[in-house]
Amino acid sequence: MKKSRYRSLFTVHTHVDPKTGAARKSAVYTGSYYRIVSTGAERSALLKRFTPSIALSVGIFLAYGFMDLPSTRYYLTLPFYVLMLPALFYWALSAVRIIRLPEVFTQVQRDRSLQTCTQSAYIFAALCGLFAAGMVVLLATGGAGNLWPYETLWAVAMLAAGALGVYAAKQAKTLQNQTQPIP
Repeated sequence: MKKSRYRSLFTVHTHVDPKTGAARKSAVYTGSYYRIVSTGAERSALLKRFTPSIALSVGIFLAYGFMDLPSTRYYLTLPFYVLMLPALFYWALSAVRIIRLPEVFTQVQRDRSLQTCTQSAYIFAALCGLFAAGMVVLLATGGAGNLWPYETLWAVAMLAAGALGVYAAKQAKTLQNQTQPIP
């Protein structure tokens, strides 16, 4: 998190602890507060639509990790597969934060939930596309050998996971567009 970006949203207050007499500093939020304009039913419907996409993407990611295929050791697919893990982690973490978002929330909470969900889902989708492109190169060069049907299946599965990422990012973006500052 870039703390300097949020520095203007907080003011530091110093107060004296009456028991010890020591000066204590505390940060007080002074920025804008937000709320989601949609009703609770619309919000839960959006969450129900994009939360399963995370579960399916995690399932595809983990299932591929247990495979012993030539692409699991290929230099054009392995880096993208490894980089999918942090994107998937932040995507899932931000989805949990969206679910736990209170009725009225701060800009920091908005950025850490809605904005992070959108960004990490798009990054995951891009990595899935690059992974599938690496698989196409592997298949075109004949590196898959007689396992090419399985490699093709996993390339399609990763493209499907990427499509789920794009879908979830659009749903999170819809929720983000429904937020408005409280006057």
